[in-house]
Parts: sequence; structure tokens; C-alpha cells
Amino acid sequence: MINIVFFVTPNYTKKKNQINVIYKKIDLLDQFIMAYNSIKKNWKITEYDISLFYNKDMPFDESDLKKLNKLEINIIACEPDHNKIPYLCRNSALTYKLPKEGTHRLIVDTDILFLKEPIFDLSCDWQAMYAGGVNVSNVDIEYINNKYNYNINLDSYIKDNLFTRYIDSPQNYKNLFPHFNAGVFLIKEDLCEKFVFLYKDAWNLSFDENVSKNTNHIGIQYAQSFALMKLSDNWKPFIPGINYLGKIYNIKKFGKENIIIFHYCGTNGEENVYKHFEEYLNF
Repeated sequence: MINIVFFVTPNYTKKKNQINVIYKKIDLLDQFIMAYNSIKKNWKITEYDISLFYNKDMPFDESDLKKLNKLEINIIACEPDHNKIPYLCRNSALTYKLPKEGTHRLIVDTDILFLKEPIFDLSCDWQAMYAGGVNVSNVDIEYINNKYNYNINLDSYIKDNLFTRYIDSPQNYKNLFPHFNAGVFLIKEDLCEKFVFLYKDAWNLSFDENVSKNTNHIGIQYAQSFALMKLSDNWKPFIPGINYLGKIYNIKKFGKENIIIFHYCGTNGEENVYKHFEEYLNF
């Protein structure tokens, strides 16, 4: 059984400039409901349970809570990841005890659509998908690598066009720099706490004046990627089509029918939903 975990804290002030978050035209709760409906529509064989985590000090209003209570989900109030980042509850989603015991947790961002039931390699300790490429300086990479005691040898990896290179040649993944997109991670249940322990202090990168502004925004994703590498050598990337980054690789070239989990990440990433997956807007 797989526990699918989301973290959704309401943003009723409509604050657009949130740390580690890109604002989208589709409301956050609507994104979650779209993701939920896509799971219910397309995930039919493997047993799963869905949990939604939110900051206990920022509850849903009556109208939104009424919507959520109609869904088959566990709604769990929790601590935020960092006292200066109130909207993010990734740590809790990976460590809190859940109503049903599973073998793995699948932690998912809200801007995700499950177009087919995913195929995972459950013999792995963890699975993830490559990010678009390395977009911070080597100085900042080494700063993260050393400051948080990952101490990984990163010298020999290819750093550009990671997602595209993997899609085009998935058998050569061991040559690619370990930078994974955090939209979808699959982690064995008994390793979740260790994973969070390895990266949780790195949330401070969001406020670290020793790194660039871009690294303030994206640095935690590098830290989580390095934490995964330190967590276990027993891993594989997701098969192409899972955590498919819609803005990175041409959908027509890959084939819409081959996409399994679609991630409409990035600024204006939702435009691909309007263009290619409009049926999921009708919830």
C-alpha cells in the first residue's frame, strides 16, 4: 500500500511572493482537487491512501473545508517546515504517523495530474525524476554539499539538460548530475524520517546571504536531491513519463499518451493544462 501525501496550506491573503513557491492562476486548493480527481479516475490497481497536510495555525475556511470533507482523504494539521515558511509542510507529510500503514510514501506537489496509474519499482529505497538542469553556480552547489555534510563527489556528472537527456536516453542515467525535481518523490516508509533529518536544516538556504537569490529559491531542491543520494544507493529514476515536466520537453514529441504523471511546474506551467488536459479543469 502506498500513502500519497500532499501539503496544502490555504493562502487567503493571495500573497504571490512565497518562498519556494511559484504562484499559478489555478488556485492551490483547486490544483489539489484536480490532482485528487485524476488519482481517483486513473489509479485502479495498487492500493493507496491519500492524506492532505496543512499548517495547524492557518486552517481552511468553512467553504474550503466543506469541499475537502467530501473527498476520501485524511486531513491532518501539522507543524510547518520552517518558522519563516508557513505554507510548506513537506517534513510533516513525510514523518507524521498516518492512519494506514504503507510500504512507501509518494509525496506530491499540488500542480500534478495522474494521467495513468504509475508503475513504480518498489524494490528501490527511493525514486525521483531529474530536474531540467543545474541552474545554480558551482560555488553554491559546493556550499550546500559541504555545509549540510552531504560530501558527495559531484565532479564527474553531466549538468546540462538533465530531464531531456534522461528522456532521450534513460539507460545512461548514472552519468547525470543528481538534481531531482521535488514535485514527486517515492520513498520507503522506514526511510522517510532519515530523509527529512538529512535535509531539514537546509530550509535555512532560503534566508542564507552566502548564496545567490536564485539559490535562496531553489537551493532546498538541491539539498533534498543530495539527501536522497546519501540516504541510499538502492535507487532508480522514475520511468520516463512519471513527473513529466511539461515546460521542459515537447509534449507532442514525447506523446501525450505516454505521460503518466504530468507536472505543470514553473511560471505559467498551467498553460499546458489549458492546452492539453482541459478535461481535468472540470471538477
